[in-house]
Amino acid sequence: MKALRSLLFACLLPISIMAQFESGEKVRITQDYNDDMYVAGGEVNVEAIVSGDLVVTGGQVSVSDSIVMDLTLAGGQIDITGAVGDDIRAAGGQIFIDGPVADDAIVFGGDIEIGPNAIISGDLVVFGGEIEMNGSVLGAVRISGGDVNINGTVKGESRLSSGSLDIGEEAQFYSDVVYWSEDGDIDFGTSMKSGSTQFDESLGWEANDYGDPAVGIAFGIFFAILFIIGGFLIIMLLNWAFGGWFERAATEVRSDWVKSLGSGLLYIIGLPVLIILGIMIVIGIPLSLFLFFFYIFSLVFGMFVVALIATYFLKTRGNKDWGYWKVVLIAFLITIAFQILTSIPFLGAVISFAIITIAYGAIGLALRKNRTEPGPIVHS
Repeated sequence: MKALRSLLFACLLPISIMAQFESGEKVRITQDYNDDMYVAGGEVNVEAIVSGDLVVTGGQVSVSDSIVMDLTLAGGQIDITGAVGDDIRAAGGQIFIDGPVADDAIVFGGDIEIGPNAIISGDLVVFGGEIEMNGSVLGAVRISGGDVNINGTVKGESRLSSGSLDIGEEAQFYSDVVYWSEDGDIDFGTSMKSGSTQFDESLGWEANDYGDPAVGIAFGIFFAILFIIGGFLIIMLLNWAFGGWFERAATEVRSDWVKSLGSGLLYIIGLPVLIILGIMIVIGIPLSLFLFFFYIFSLVFGMFVVALIATYFLKTRGNKDWGYWKVVLIAFLITIAFQILTSIPFLGAVISFAIITIAYGAIGLALRKNRTEPGPIVHS
């Protein structure tokens, strides 16, 4: 019975993303929440306890209360002063962490500061421009940056690579330190409580030509975070704004996909021609620029549009009673499948071109039909 419960939990785990979503220009969370939470906004302030995972993307992000599980963030400016019960994964322009972290912290950014109140019980992995580490790390440390200042405590092994490396008076290392700096050998002085220091040329940016496997792994994690957060939120917003149109487009594909392909070719090939003609006519330049950016936008987000139309195709074909969140989840899974499929050399490009063309052709047919048969667009 226990094994069955574990299996059911594993199968239903993705549905946990349906727990709670908040979005807006300014989002402020002031009430405790007992499940996972997903937030997107221009300015996000989390001032309450979240008893599950918290995923946030925004311009300015502040987390000042406890997060019981993982904290995943992407933003321009990020401040974390609350306690985190598991891992932190953050990517942003300016990042400040000044609270306890029960496990690992993986951070990417321009300016990064680990404050004096930060106690990281696991490992710390940091890639950035200017990095300041004034907190305590009970595990290992891996730091790569332009200017690095260490003035905190590290219990585990340290691997440091930077253009400029400064070891402050309050720095304490309790295990081996392997480092590289453009400044050459550095005197760690009394900061070495135990262990030894080693200058390693292989950690240098020019010496290893960015070949350190840790760099590749870290950037892989970084882009995975961005894909998961960004992709899911884009699908949510597209479905919220245009869900009714995607459902109508799916009906057009079911009715006559060849007709959708033909209509899509007019858009994919015809619109660039129209843009060029508009640029040749001086008075048409403003409109052409608008159409150009609209066209690029449609291609960049084409795979998400395809996934949503495919989801509504499956929904209408099987007469499924799928609500908003189930459509979003299935569309996200289809996006991942399409990404894998279209990564096949040559064949992948052909498939991508065909399905995006059919998708936008179907939308065009739905728009044209709406002119003659107007009706309400209902978000699922």
